[in-house]
Amino acid sequence: MQGTLFIAAVFLAASSAFGQIELTSRVVNVTVFATGGARVETESAAPAATGEVCWLNLPLESLRGPGHDPQIELSPTTLFDGPARLGKAARPHSTFATDMTGLLAANTGALVEVRSGTNEFFKGKLKLSGELALIEEATNRTVAVAVSAISVLRRLDGTLRTQRETSEPIPALLATCISTNGASSVRLSYTLPGLRWSPVYELATNAPTTARLTLLARLEGDFAALRAVPVRFVLKPGEPMWEAAEISGKTTALFSEDVPCERLAHVVILDRLDAPALVHTALRLSNRTSRAWPPAPLGTMIFPATAPGGVAMLVSEETAPLRLNRRVREISRHAARQTPVGAGPLDEILAVGMITLLNETSAPLRTLVLRAAPDVVEETAPAAITERDAAGARWLRWEMNLPPREPVTLEFRYRALVKPEPAK
Repeated sequence: MQGTLFIAAVFLAASSAFGQIELTSRVVNVTVFATGGARVETESAAPAATGEVCWLNLPLESLRGPGHDPQIELSPTTLFDGPARLGKAARPHSTFATDMTGLLAANTGALVEVRSGTNEFFKGKLKLSGELALIEEATNRTVAVAVSAISVLRRLDGTLRTQRETSEPIPALLATCISTNGASSVRLSYTLPGLRWSPVYELATNAPTTARLTLLARLEGDFAALRAVPVRFVLKPGEPMWEAAEISGKTTALFSEDVPCERLAHVVILDRLDAPALVHTALRLSNRTSRAWPPAPLGTMIFPATAPGGVAMLVSEETAPLRLNRRVREISRHAARQTPVGAGPLDEILAVGMITLLNETSAPLRTLVLRAAPDVVEETAPAAITERDAAGARWLRWEMNLPPREPVTLEFRYRALVKPEPAK
C-alpha cells in the first residue's frame, strides 16, 4: 500500500473473471478531540455492478490494535451479499523493468527469441526460475540460459513488454456486490490514537474599543494523513465543536473575530492594612458571539472561560498609572458581647475605611476597584456593589472614570470584630 496508511481506497474484482476497477476514496469527516484521538470517516462511491467482489483496501492489521475502534458501513444494504468479512485479497499492480531480470519477468509466458553470448539462439516459451531463463523450444526440449549471459531478447508474438503485473496480498474488507439500484457507497470510520489538539489564543489590540481575538488549535501528533481536509475540533465528547476548512500546518485557526474591548485599571485590595494593593492594567472583552470561549493560554496569562454574553477580564503584569492611599478612621470601640467559639476576647469596632485614588495620566482612566468586604458593611460612598467570587468570598466593587490628576476617595462604613488594643 502506497501513500498514507489510513486513507482508504476501494477496488472491485478480485478474480480473473472480472476486470479490476480502482475507486477513489475521500475523507468526508474528521473529528479531533483535545482529550486524545481523531475520529476519521471515509466514503467511496461504488459503480453499478453485479456479482463482483468489492474490497476496501485499509490497514486492518493496524486497526485491530487498541484504540482504533473501526466501524464499517456498507450502504445500501441491498448492494452486498450480507455482512462484510475480513480477509486477504490479491491486488494486481504494474512494475517497470529496470534490468534484464525484470525484462524477462515482464514477458514470462510469451514466445521469444533469446541470444546467449554472440552466436547461440533459442526460440520458445519464456519461463523464469531464479538466475535461469528456461526456453521451451518447438521440439519440447527445455534449455536453461543464464540471465547474465543473455545479450538479446526479442518477443515473437508482439512488442516486448517493459513492465509486469504482480499480485500483492493485502488485508481487506471483502463483500460481493449483487445489486446497485442507483448510487451506493462504502463508508468506513475509525479512531486514530496519538492525535490531539489544545486551544491557544492570540490577541491584537490595535483599535481603542475593539480587539482581534483568535482561537487556534495547536496540533499534537502526526496529522500528515489529514492535511487539506475539513476537520472538526472538540474539547471533550459531547461538547460544542469548532470547524476548520483544512489542516495546513501545526496550528489551525478556529475563529478570529473583532470583539468589544475596554482598557482599564484593575485594583484589588485585601482586608489587611499590611497587605499591599494590587494595581495593574487590564483588558475587558465582551463575548457578543453565540459560542462560549474556552479557557486557554494567552501569552503568559490564562484566558478565562467566557459564556455568550459574558465578559473576560485579562489582568496583565503591567502596573496601572494610578496612585493609591488607604486609611481607616475608627469611630467607636467596645468589648464584643458575642465572639466565635475559641476566638478569645474581641472588640467590636465601628469604622470608616477610605481609599484615595489619583489618576496620573492626562486623560480619564476607567478604573475597577475590588476591596475585600469587612464583616458588616453599613454604608458606602459612592455606592458600591457587593458580590461574591467563585470561592464564595465577598467583595465591594466600584467602577468609575477617574478624572486626570484629581484625587477621588471611596469610603465604606463597617462593623468588625478585632483583637483588643494592648494595654498601655
